[in-house]
Amino acid sequence: MRRGYVVAWGILILFLMMTGCGRVITRPTPLPPTPTPTVTPTPTPTRRPATPTPRPYTPPPTPTPTATPTPLIYTIQKGDNLISIARRFGVSVQALQDANGIVDPRRLQIGQPLVIPVGGEVKGTPTPTPTPIPLHIQGLYVRPTRLGDVWILGEVVNTSGMDVEQVQVEGSLLDEHERVLAVAHARAILDFLPAGERAPFALRFRDAPSSFTSYQVTVHQALPGFVGGYYLDLRAEEVQGEGEGYHTYFLDGLVRNVGDADVVGVVVVATLYDAQQRVVGIRKGAPVHNVIPPGGTTPFHLEIQLLGGPVKTWRIVVQGHRPVESND
Repeated sequence: MRRGYVVAWGILILFLMMTGCGRVITRPTPLPPTPTPTVTPTPTPTRRPATPTPRPYTPPPTPTPTATPTPLIYTIQKGDNLISIARRFGVSVQALQDANGIVDPRRLQIGQPLVIPVGGEVKGTPTPTPTPIPLHIQGLYVRPTRLGDVWILGEVVNTSGMDVEQVQVEGSLLDEHERVLAVAHARAILDFLPAGERAPFALRFRDAPSSFTSYQVTVHQALPGFVGGYYLDLRAEEVQGEGEGYHTYFLDGLVRNVGDADVVGVVVVATLYDAQQRVVGIRKGAPVHNVIPPGGTTPFHLEIQLLGGPVKTWRIVVQGHRPVESND
């Protein structure tokens, strides 16, 4: 009994000793290692060449245009003729005719304006100067022929609001680079073109190039018109047309003088159109009687050779001249 008691106390003492001597060792939580700072090299700036400052732009000097002499206009007075006018202004008669497109000096009229050439006379064949008078080209029709020619038909429309005369057109045939291969000139069939009126023309290129890409037609000359000796109170009546396919067309009718004066030098101008309103035929002819009194009539007959067709419609204009009166 006693021995058991001693053993129990021994076990108790041993337990207390173990409890008193024991420690709980807490291991410190390892701290993450402090990272060694990475040295980032600072890039050395690249030296760029300096951007040059553009110099201020100095425009090239504008050439001063040479002054063109202002044309001198003289109005014909009673008793004037080309010789007396030429002497007065110190120019030749030929220069006056060239500057004004005068074909027949006998048809000068009192009150008619004349351009007096300044800055020297025209040498040789005069070259018409392009005019700013606004005229319109329309109804162009192009036709090469078996003989190697090329025809361009069309008409000039006077959209200027003023009368003009001596109208001339210029046509050009062009290649694919728009280089000029051939040039031709022609006058409008009507000598006098009132405001709003139109007149046909026919350009002929002789020995034209075998091929061309395009073409153009422009007004090359137009002079201010003076109705003066022209007589416009004429009318075509009872006109009948008949055609033979694409070759020939016939027009018959009457010319009536609806004015109050005699008329001489009457001409009948016919323009024929196809369905696209292109000019396919032109003819200028005289009626049976070339002097018509007021109210009088005279028949006319025109035979027109066609370059195209068929003919869809036509247009006829009649003009004449007043009898020449002496200015003396």
